[in-house]
Amino acid sequence: MRVLLCVQQKQLGAKLSDIKRRLEEKEKTLKETRRAVEKIKISVERDMEENKKSFSALIWCIEEAHRKLTKRIKEQEKRESKKAEGVMEQLEKEIEELRRREAELKELSETKDHLHFLQTFSSRCVLPADGDLLSFTVTADFSSEDLRKELSGLTKTLERISHCEIMTWTPSAHEAPVFALQPPEPQSRGDFLKYFYPLTPDTKTAHRVLRLSEGNKKVTHERTEAKYPDHPDRFDRWSQVLCREALTGTRCYWEVECSGDLMMIGVAYKGLTRKGDGGECGLGYNDKSWSLRWSDSQYSVRHNNKRTVISAPYSPRIGVPCVGADQEFRRPSSCIDDLIACGVKDTRTTLVYSLGDEDMLWSKL
Repeated sequence: MRVLLCVQQKQLGAKLSDIKRRLEEKEKTLKETRRAVEKIKISVERDMEENKKSFSALIWCIEEAHRKLTKRIKEQEKRESKKAEGVMEQLEKEIEELRRREAELKELSETKDHLHFLQTFSSRCVLPADGDLLSFTVTADFSSEDLRKELSGLTKTLERISHCEIMTWTPSAHEAPVFALQPPEPQSRGDFLKYFYPLTPDTKTAHRVLRLSEGNKKVTHERTEAKYPDHPDRFDRWSQVLCREALTGTRCYWEVECSGDLMMIGVAYKGLTRKGDGGECGLGYNDKSWSLRWSDSQYSVRHNNKRTVISAPYSPRIGVPCVGADQEFRRPSSCIDDLIACGVKDTRTTLVYSLGDEDMLWSKL
């Protein structure tokens, strides 16, 4: 009985210790959550105040621009009106003179005195010349096409801002969260091209069966090896080539034009292994790379050697948008509904080519 009691007392003590530990952890988490909420409130209030100042300044700027523009239009109106009044005054004088001459000529035409007619005819038939002001054109339309375009652009910008989503991230555990506007998701190829990011294959990484041409924008698989010099970054077994530029920033987009029965594109960490024929070097065969492959008349995506077949029609052009830590492969069109998605956990990646026996062209837009 005493042994059982001792065991149960130990179990009870362990339970109490566990409860105490869990209580301390939860109380700590509760305090941290409360601090986080306070930081969020402070951050939101600060951002709202800054936004209020920014919009107030924008409103003042718009009102000031409207006031100045209205003033200039009115000043222009006064100048044009003054010119028009001068024209009207001159016209009235000329009309009065023409009417006087008209009356004199009518009177002359009715005279019976032939001698008087002959003496005055020459002088009466000389009409006054039209004044130069008759060629003056009054500007009545004060609208400006350029102004309307600028205001239309400003309106569209404000509309885009109103549709932006709010993204939140915390720089560190001791700093307040940061709120940022995320532009709305692009809906067309034209929208994506605004974020176009030019990439160029790097010759020092290219496998020797890959030939680069057209300013290193075109990559061709050859049956004979090129005499590239040895380099630690060069793939020696996998027919692949990396681009020089790293993918950084919150949003970018590029396109690849392909031809042939086999092609593969994707992204990889800079630390992707280059030497050997193991899966640690192949695009999509490890946890450091992701790929989209066209072979056997179908698409498939691969990551960490896990392959997924994608049901999508063939397209010679593949669009690849990258937003933050998300990577996608798309067939560019005005209405993109055939998304081929492949997750990427980090944006510190580089585009990789892997070629079959046909050309694959990197499109320079």
